[in-house]
Amino acid sequence: MTSAGEAAVAGVLRGLPDAQGILCGSIVSGLRMRPGNWAGIYACWGTENREAAVRFVKGGAGSAYGGNVEVKVVDPSANPYLASAAILGLALDGMKTKAVLPSETTVDPTQLSDVDRDRAGILRLAADQADAIAVLDSSKLLRCILGDPVVDAVVAVRQLEHERYGDLDPAQLADKFRMAWSV
Repeated sequence: MTSAGEAAVAGVLRGLPDAQGILCGSIVSGLRMRPGNWAGIYACWGTENREAAVRFVKGGAGSAYGGNVEVKVVDPSANPYLASAAILGLALDGMKTKAVLPSETTVDPTQLSDVDRDRAGILRLAADQADAIAVLDSSKLLRCILGDPVVDAVVAVRQLEHERYGDLDPAQLADKFRMAWSV
């Protein structure tokens, strides 16, 4: 990875808690944010690490010099335009601030002890919608990237969603929202 690429990925990692309300902020998103779902519940990165929030995929035979970065937390409830803007904004912020990429996580972060995760600076992302939305609402960085009107609108919609459906059990949520973002 180039130094600019490292800074970009570091910016994305640093901003994931703030952006989670955009990337996976629906009432059903928290059901996915569990160990073993390849959802990237820990803010870390790793080459081909399917449990890291950011997965680096090296170039292959068809593109030996290329590579891809996958932000694992994004789910189908995310507005693709807002999610793209948030990720690109976080990457640009990382490049502008010359953010330092933490050490690569080469194992499933759920298999590390709490002490080892703390030592590595690996943060557990929110599994609760209300928590993710509260962080988004107070995020100066995401408000700078997306603008106050956009963040306020997303927060208002997600808070209403939580008020109306937050007491439903997982089966009821699945039934209610099964096709909500698939049309």
